[in-house]
Amino acid sequence: MNRTRRAAAVAGVALLISATAACGSGGSTGSTGGGDTLAIGLQMSLPSLNPVLSPISPTLVYAYDPLIYRANDGSYVPDLATKWGYVGSGNRTFELTLRSGAKFSDGTPLTAQAVKNSIDYFLKTPNSNLAAAGPVSAVKAVGQHTVRITYKSAFPNAVDSLTQFWGIGLIIGPKGLASPKSLETSTDGVGQYNLDASATRTGSVYTFVAGKTYFSQSAIRYKKIQIRTYATDSARLNALKSGQIQDATQISLGQTGVAAANGFQQLKGNTTWMVAQFLDTKSGPLASKAVRQALSYAIDRNTIVKDFYGGFAVAQDQFTPRGLAGYSSDLDNAYSYDTAKAKQLLSSAGYTKGFTLKLLTDQTADPGGSLGQVLRSQLAKIGVKVELTVNTGTFPQLQSKLASGTYDAALFNLASVDLYSTATQSIVSPKSLLNPSSTADPTAMRLLNAAATASGTSAIQAALVKLNAYLTGSAVGLPIVTRTNVDLISTDVALPAKSYVTPQPTMIGPAASYAFAAK
Repeated sequence: MNRTRRAAAVAGVALLISATAACGSGGSTGSTGGGDTLAIGLQMSLPSLNPVLSPISPTLVYAYDPLIYRANDGSYVPDLATKWGYVGSGNRTFELTLRSGAKFSDGTPLTAQAVKNSIDYFLKTPNSNLAAAGPVSAVKAVGQHTVRITYKSAFPNAVDSLTQFWGIGLIIGPKGLASPKSLETSTDGVGQYNLDASATRTGSVYTFVAGKTYFSQSAIRYKKIQIRTYATDSARLNALKSGQIQDATQISLGQTGVAAANGFQQLKGNTTWMVAQFLDTKSGPLASKAVRQALSYAIDRNTIVKDFYGGFAVAQDQFTPRGLAGYSSDLDNAYSYDTAKAKQLLSSAGYTKGFTLKLLTDQTADPGGSLGQVLRSQLAKIGVKVELTVNTGTFPQLQSKLASGTYDAALFNLASVDLYSTATQSIVSPKSLLNPSSTADPTAMRLLNAAATASGTSAIQAALVKLNAYLTGSAVGLPIVTRTNVDLISTDVALPAKSYVTPQPTMIGPAASYAFAAK
């Protein structure tokens, strides 16, 4: 898979995570078994039970512990690996020390060789998470419990790449690797639960039962985990009200007010963000930084948060959502709504009468182009005419339109991840998804390389903030809002946290303190 396809695939995960109700299956019925079972209602069927082939790998964390667990607050916690870190300088060699005594579901011990084999399988198998793994050149088993990963070039995101969110960190056992097709009907991980095929109906109900080989039995808070799929928000809400499920995931904003009135708990996370990214800043009006800044000043983000998202969003005018690597509070309100300033900037650039902006949006991220219509209305106030096109086809068709050179900007929904991932996979690097003209901004590339080679978390953060400040100041796109996803939780469930900063919330963890539990 080439670099462009990898970037497109990973960016597409944001679409899948945030807005895939159309992929859902019919509703499920039946009792969940009270406090012994945690039943979770999803808006989609699971694309695959193979953790390498599933683009939403955290859904499979019940059966496959990651090498490094990322808690809902964003912290990194020992799991299958108890220690990790870069070796030498340049962020090109990374070593992990594995947990002693951990076993796969069939009792096979976890070893460095088993981890190497699982990672090699991931790297050789076409999948939507390949880009997140980084430029891996080799994986070696160094002794019984040490794994060494070498990268072709500097890669500062090794830790996050090996968590439950990107597939490569979910380790498959020797039995499963010997017959990958078996992974669609059975599980083979070092996990708290194993798939119960007899109580699983593909596309409808997936049942996982607690195993006896897990290294931390006290972390297992339920005897069963069920994933149930429902085609609509109303079906999931009805299932929650009737007790068929305890967690209705990612309820659309129009439903949350009704749900909250019925006394359900809310688990909120800022998991995706909307940006109108400029596709070509080499020619035309968008070649002028003043024009690009004018467009950003013309966006009334607070009104969009209030009126369009019903308050379930946060205004964003920088290129990293809050709480993630690269975010800086100093960049908040960099483009406070100011149409007078926007008009002055347009005039200074020679566009007193405005110009036409061809904006592409997508039915999955922006149903009906409704947010695109809001932007069209707001930009009209400074004389900019927006010609809006809504892609109603497939993701490959969207990619083709992005690369066609027809459009000036694309309204897109990106996963809330660190700025390094966003920059390399989606907006900065040549051939990244929202940089189809392959514009290689020398300053942005220099700052990105500085972040890649920085030594230590604080140095990487400082370098990413500099990159964020440059992208924001240069107005290479129009960040609009961070969208708030909401899970509605039954009151008989004890939540370890009320919010999360990860791409999705995780309901279990390697210790009891990270897990949902029955009250």
